[in-house]
Amino acid sequence: MFSKSIGVIDVTSAEILALKEACVLFSKSRWVQLFSLILETDCESVVVWFNKPVSNPFAFKKLVEECIESCVGCSWSIRAVSREANCSADKLAKSGICRPTPLYWTSSNNDQ
Repeated sequence: MFSKSIGVIDVTSAEILALKEACVLFSKSRWVQLFSLILETDCESVVVWFNKPVSNPFAFKKLVEECIESCVGCSWSIRAVSREANCSADKLAKSGICRPTPLYWTSSNNDQ
């Protein structure tokens, strides 16, 4: 998990940027060869855009493409989760608003 300030932007762009950050972090980690990345978002439109890039609205097309490109070489999937299930991510996002430096936290059940 991570939390960092991204400035003032719309919610959808913030969601896509968070997914991109997760892809970049995962692709550079030691886990990339051992595990698949599961992206979760409470924005169902974003899930559709990632799974069917031709459906992206023009305003988000480049951002979604950059995010997908950052996952090249990784095994990954994306799924929609309810807002209630996404409360930890929401808290981290809100805490990042005023965060002067990024926060990164990793955990592994088997210390891979």
